[in-house]
Amino acid sequence: MNMYSKAILSASLFALATGAEAQVKNAALSCSTKPTNYHQVNLASGWTNANGGTVDAFDKSSSASVVGIPENYMGKQDAVGSENYLGLFAAYDPDATDLVTTIGTSLGMMDEAKSAGVTAYSEYAQAELETALSAGVKYKFTYKISLADKSGRAISGFGAYFSDKMLSEKTTGLLKVTPSFVTKNIVKDKEGWTEISGEFTAKGGEKYVIIGAFKDGYSIEKIVDKTQMDNKRAYYYLAGNMELKLARPDRDKDGTFDDEDACPDTFGPVSTKGCPDRDNDGVADKDDTCPDQAGTAAMNGCPDTDGDGIADNKDACPAVKGTAAMNGCPDTDGDGIADDSDKCPTVAGIAANKGCPEVKIDDKVKQLFKKAMTGIQFETGKDVIKKTSYPILDNVVKVLQDNPKWNVEVQGHTDNTGKADANKALSQKRAEAVDNYLISKGIDAKRLTAVGYGQDKPISENKTAAGRAKNRRVQFEVSMFE
Repeated sequence: MNMYSKAILSASLFALATGAEAQVKNAALSCSTKPTNYHQVNLASGWTNANGGTVDAFDKSSSASVVGIPENYMGKQDAVGSENYLGLFAAYDPDATDLVTTIGTSLGMMDEAKSAGVTAYSEYAQAELETALSAGVKYKFTYKISLADKSGRAISGFGAYFSDKMLSEKTTGLLKVTPSFVTKNIVKDKEGWTEISGEFTAKGGEKYVIIGAFKDGYSIEKIVDKTQMDNKRAYYYLAGNMELKLARPDRDKDGTFDDEDACPDTFGPVSTKGCPDRDNDGVADKDDTCPDQAGTAAMNGCPDTDGDGIADNKDACPAVKGTAAMNGCPDTDGDGIADDSDKCPTVAGIAANKGCPEVKIDDKVKQLFKKAMTGIQFETGKDVIKKTSYPILDNVVKVLQDNPKWNVEVQGHTDNTGKADANKALSQKRAEAVDNYLISKGIDAKRLTAVGYGQDKPISENKTAAGRAKNRRVQFEVSMFE
């Protein structure tokens, strides 16, 4: 498992721990078989009555005179959200004796219904949740209801109660519980659907939701005009696909709420405020200059292997501690020339001498080197040194013996006669010939470097014989000091 996968797993576990969005089982209110009569809420899989009241289930394939959609025994209403809906009585008036008798007879509780007062009669739809709610997490629950056409009353007090256990009260009155939330507006709309919504903080472990009217916000209002018969009841349809979600949404489901998520539509760990962090270094990819290499925030997400405060991607010497002035490379002698370019890294020098100290050459040696430029002769077209040149070369040997810390570059040069490639090859061979002569006289080969420049560095014009003669030369350059 790579680091990013671990980050995703960690964030996923966090989301579960902090309250992943739960849903109502069978929120669509789908029925296993079509309802044929009243009080058949159990046909909507997972839905039950929370008390002695009996909720109805409606289906478009059922009888229009009983529990069909859109026409049914309580009026006419199209489904919304899903193809089915439930129906529940929320109230009766005390003088609705016919209804008291009907309810009491069907439930075997006529005395209780009478003594309680019929307004206390209320039905509740109950459903199980797919996952239990998390303690301390704030949720938002939303559902829709519509007042049935044949209702002569309308009520307030709709809400929801979330419980850790299934309710099965025997009484038919208002539930004696404190709802998770309740609304106080009277719902009168018979044409459309009214949204009931509320937020609450879970105690933890809630697995059931009970929907209906609660005493905390309960009131009743007569809504019958002169042209209607007053049936003295309040009946409401409950639409399918109610929604339970985190009150603070988390669109990408990464455990960081949208209002705190710097990348609300992209999955990322909590440590980077919900933004991706491929290398798991605590720096979000959007801010990470090196998103695939673990680094530090100080280095904008890039590594600093040598710990010199210069990110590896900008460090010319990433494995050796250096300075910003040297692009991350060390400068041991402090001469302003990085050690990797300094021929004398432990001795302060100058750039012109590749980091080595300036070599002071006295006039006598300068004259010798000047004389060598024309005095060292070769057989025509060859790299064979003429014997007449030996005295000069022997003097050079003496100088190098007297200055054992000098390293010398032996340079071979030609005029422009002939082809450039051939001239360069010849100049290299002649420089090597001088190199070999000095070595044969006891000079350490490590102190010598032979370089042939051919016709590339003339010191005179090649138009005259005299100029060409000057250009054909061997030159000594003290290039290093240790």
